[in-house]
Amino acid sequence: MKGPDPGSSHRASLRDFLLLPLGCLIRSPLILLVLVVTLSLFSWVAYTNFNWDVLSLAAPKFRDWDISSGFTTVTLPSGESWEIAYEGSSTKAFTGLIRHVTPIREIGFPLLTHDILVTNGDFADPEIVQTSVSNHHFSWVAQEVDGLSGKINLLHTVPQNEELYRTLLSLRKGDWVRISGREILSINHYNRRRDLSSTWADAGCNSILVTKVELLEPPAE
Repeated sequence: MKGPDPGSSHRASLRDFLLLPLGCLIRSPLILLVLVVTLSLFSWVAYTNFNWDVLSLAAPKFRDWDISSGFTTVTLPSGESWEIAYEGSSTKAFTGLIRHVTPIREIGFPLLTHDILVTNGDFADPEIVQTSVSNHHFSWVAQEVDGLSGKINLLHTVPQNEELYRTLLSLRKGDWVRISGREILSINHYNRRRDLSSTWADAGCNSILVTKVELLEPPAE
């Protein structure tokens, strides 16, 4: 008579142990709901705060857009469109240390892709000036305001093409950059009936059609 396999009980116990979490989830819908809500919350925070674009889901649809010469109008096949007014025809460059970079997720303005805080001089030194960015606005605090040198600019970027969009996606806090382009005065969004839907205009920041992005070496100390 053949006796029991001495390893069978061990294998069964190991399998039961591995399947225990799944069994708990199946028997506890509340735990599964909490897991789904937590995962959804993390995904939303990552989508709105991390400079990445998984599977290009949020990428501007350059191939579908009809972009006019000079990038003054952008039109979708549906008839929805945007008109861009510039502050001038000249190109302006913003050079310095990135102290903040997050994606812009404005449903009515897919042209806008990033908030990038570019600083130089004293504003690039966190021991001298503290900075923060929230809801497309920036603020800074320093113990000693008198005698501060340098500049601080929050850029709201409209990349000119997909290649520049990918370059902006690669930027990280702590990078030294030079971002060049034409400053934007306003962007008007029109619906399919050509009714004005909304307007984007910054206040104290710099909306910019990005035409060039350069990564720089940190300045010598």
